[in-house]
Amino acid sequence: MRPTTGWRRSIAALLVAAVAAAPALLALAALVLAWRAPDLALWPHLLEHVLPSAFVRTLALGVGVAAGTLVVGGGLAVLTTLCEFPLRRVLAVALVLPLAIPTYVLAFVYVGVFDYGGTIALVFRALTGEASALPSLRNLPGAIVVLTLALYPYVYLIARAALARQGGTLLEAARSQGLAPRAAFVRAVLPAIRPALVAGTSLAVMEALADFGAVAVLGVDTLSTAVYKTWYALGSLPGAAQLATLLLALVAVAVVAERGARRGAGYAARALKPAPRLSLAGTRAAAATAACALVVAAALLLPVAQLAWWGTRAQGVIALAAPIASTALVAGGAAVLVLATGAALVAAVRMMPGSRVAAALRELAGLGYAVPGTVLAVGVMLALIRVDAALALGGALASGLAGVWIALVARLQRMGTAPLDAALTQIKPSFRESARTQGLGRLAVARRVDWPLLKPALLASLLLVFVEAAKELPATLMLRPLGYDTLAVKIYNATSEGLWMEAALPALLLVALGLVPSAWLLRR
Repeated sequence: MRPTTGWRRSIAALLVAAVAAAPALLALAALVLAWRAPDLALWPHLLEHVLPSAFVRTLALGVGVAAGTLVVGGGLAVLTTLCEFPLRRVLAVALVLPLAIPTYVLAFVYVGVFDYGGTIALVFRALTGEASALPSLRNLPGAIVVLTLALYPYVYLIARAALARQGGTLLEAARSQGLAPRAAFVRAVLPAIRPALVAGTSLAVMEALADFGAVAVLGVDTLSTAVYKTWYALGSLPGAAQLATLLLALVAVAVVAERGARRGAGYAARALKPAPRLSLAGTRAAAATAACALVVAAALLLPVAQLAWWGTRAQGVIALAAPIASTALVAGGAAVLVLATGAALVAAVRMMPGSRVAAALRELAGLGYAVPGTVLAVGVMLALIRVDAALALGGALASGLAGVWIALVARLQRMGTAPLDAALTQIKPSFRESARTQGLGRLAVARRVDWPLLKPALLASLLLVFVEAAKELPATLMLRPLGYDTLAVKIYNATSEGLWMEAALPALLLVALGLVPSAWLLRR
């Protein structure tokens, strides 16, 4: 290859990577540039009435969810992986399924069942004659409980994978040294799975910090809801952008803390054969089964049953054709764009092996996954307003679906690159060389060797992005064209007015949609 051709390929690869990373870069750059002109009239109000309480609640929410998901997710992973008890196989699968329920759906279900006319309140009042003793979930502890039930599967899945690799073998080796089961777990197994516990807990905490729908339903004002209210209630987009950078900084601290906690720790290696589980009997077996069943009932069975009950009692016909079509267009467009930009990023990096610029662009493009949807929405809107003004488009970009798609691409870009990277590592050079020795050209090699190995990763990425984009609430709510309601927005609008029955059918559709990637995870 001639030198000029190599330079052209390198420049082309960098341009492709830059374009693919542009959604996240534009949003984040717009947030930083918003500080060039602080809203001096608004900030005294924010500093006195909004920021202190919102910051404290956000921090407390993150700490509470970290503790809750670590105890619930980590404890259940240990029980279902290292112990044997009745119904273990069924419960181990069922404990993954709450991933299908969006946090804002779980929040409005629990608000509804604990309200005066709710299911639990009615049963409690029938048994005791009063309902005043029922706890309220419209507060910070309620938000911690609801988000723990929604997010514990992150810790459960990652910790269970680590335990399945070598947890039983380590426990058996420690027991052979004369240690009791509890001491063997603390000394041998826990240090080995600590990176997995930290990784899962950190994911749950970042989701909690970024959450908007659940805390809005529960009436808990955090930095995420403060960004939304500053834009819509106070009418200051620059002020919302400046406030969003504070939330972004808090998420960045969580990311840095997570990496620091995992530094120097290694994951357990794959065991040659699984060790036998510790058989529980009597009271311990019953307690283990009851603990798992209670979490499944609280995080999955009760919400789904309540949604189905509300759905059957809904008055009149709930128009869902338009929200379904809007959801399909928004989520489908986002999935295609994420897949295209993800493939472009992966190809650009592989065309320039060792290039720090290309690798940095890929990392920057994936940063949006850790950025709250409210933050991305504000950054994207600021960027589109500037582009509209520069190109004299009359607000066409800022008022259309472009903003929604750009925000979703920035938020979900990592889902477009990670599966492809994993699939490409499975394609060894010897596969292609063997095919070429049989006289196959480049297109034939790509069709017969590359495509069969890449197709599952592409389909998985397309499916995951579609489902996550369909469930995404804040970015869609804040950037959609006027009156363009997806299923998530319809749920938010109904629950903001306390119309639980009207929100039930759209919520059931989203839950059913979320079960698809959950089933795929279980098969994997």
